This record gives sequence, structure tokens and C-alpha cells, in this order.
Amino acid sequence: MHGINFKHNGPGEGFHITDYPDAAHLGALSGDKAQLVADYALHRLDLTNAKQCLEQTTNSNLDYFTQSTFWRMAIINYYRCFKGNNARPTNLIITDYITEPDGIEAHKYFLLLRDKNVAHDDNALSQCLPGVIVNKADAPHKIEKIITFTVAAEVYTEGNIHNLNRLIQEALQHVSVQYDQACDELTNQMEKLPHTELLNLPALEYKKPTEDNHVAKSRPRHRTNDTK
Repeated sequence: MHGINFKHNGPGEGFHITDYPDAAHLGALSGDKAQLVADYALHRLDLTNAKQCLEQTTNSNLDYFTQSTFWRMAIINYYRCFKGNNARPTNLIITDYITEPDGIEAHKYFLLLRDKNVAHDDNALSQCLPGVIVNKADAPHKIEKIITFTVAAEVYTEGNIHNLNRLIQEALQHVSVQYDQACDELTNQMEKLPHTELLNLPALEYKKPTEDNHVAKSRPRHRTNDTK
């Protein structure tokens, strides 16, 4: 997996690849294998973002709030790869590439941490204790004030950072292998097609999200037989 240099030719005109002088056309792909390649590429993006966020949790130049925010974003980006949805149906399965019980338990821990604390508030890491300040008997009134004692515990310890980093690295390695394998299979499949058919593939075009569909609607899949 590697980046390529390209320029956009304009609305409806597709892209122009600058790294391949023999290229004559940049065609768009569809079908199950194309969907698989796209899903793994997005997994790699999420895992790379998770890795970069995690590195910032130990940056001594950052304050507590910023380190905590990067910690939470690392967990969220990691989690995205294991939760399929309408747009990205190929989610990762931890047991496909990690077999050690400790690694699987660490993975489950971070998924629960995301569900119960990072994305939602359900466990004891965040607590609010309501209380009342009661005055002495000779005070003008019995109740001085209602108070709340709020505590938010953080768990980005050295051990947890190490475990999440290892999980991210293992996932990145797995995704890279799966992506390359899918690309090789797709390449071999398309090499058998007539050159004229390849040149007649629809141009690869990026459709900018619009105000009416960029949040609520799932993006279209690359599978030709899917309508979701």
C-alpha cells in the first residue's frame, strides 16, 4: 500500500495520475473485490490515525486535556475497523490475526472502554456524587448548599498505551497483507479482460459530499449488487 500523486481534471473529468507515464486511463472499479480493497484502505487510514493519536498521549509538551483527547481519539479510530456498517461492510475480526489470549482480552478491553466510557458514559470511570452541606443546629437555616462532586478517571497508563499500540501495529500489518492480496487478485482478474473493455471503464470520479447527504445518509457501496 502506498500513495500516488494525481491531479483532479475538474468536475466530471476524473483524475490524472502523474506517476505512471504509460497510463492511458484511470477507471473506476465496482464489485465485491473492489469493495474489499476500499474497505481495507479505509481501515489502514483509521489505524494510521489511531497510531498517530496514541503517540501524542506521551508527548510531554501537551497538557492533560490534550493528551486525554488524543487517547480517546486513538481508541475511537481503532474501534471503527471492527464495527461494520452500511458503507464499509468488511470489518476486521481480531481472531483472524491474533491468537494469544492476552491479546484478545486486551482488544475486548478497549472495545468495552470505547462503548462504556469513551463514546458513552456507563461505567464507574466517570462519576458524579450529589451531596448536601448541612449546617450546624444554631445556623439560620439547616441546608447550606446542594453540591455535586464530579470525578473523571483516566486509564491511559503506560501498560494500556503499550497494549493498544501493539494491537494497532498487529492490525496494520494484517490489513496491509489483506489489501495487497486483494489487489493482486483483482489485477489478475482484470488482466484477462480485453484492452478495449478496460479503456471503456467509467472514469474514477470523486463526488463531493453535499449538505443534504453528508451526515444522515450512508455513502454508496462499490458492490454492483448492493442498493444500500
